[in-house]
Amino acid sequence: MKMTSFFVWISGGASALLCAPSDIITLAEKQSINNSLLTSGAPIEKINLVRKHLSKVKGGKLAAAAYPAKC
Repeated sequence: MKMTSFFVWISGGASALLCAPSDIITLAEKQSINNSLLTSGAPIEKINLVRKHLSKVKGGKLAAAAYPAKC
C-alpha cells in the first residue's frame, strides 16, 4: 500500500500516552526504567533523552516510519 499523506495530531501530554518500546527491551522493562527515571530527580530533558532511545516512535521515529508520506 502506497501512502501519500500521513496526518498526526498530538497535543500536550499525548506523547506520554504513546508507548512503543524498541526491540531491545520489553514493555515491563521500559515501564520500570521510566519509573526509576521519574523518581530519580533527573531533569525532564535527560529523562526524555533516555525515553527517545527506548522507543520506536519518539524522537522523530514516528515521522520516519511514515516516510515518504508528507507529515
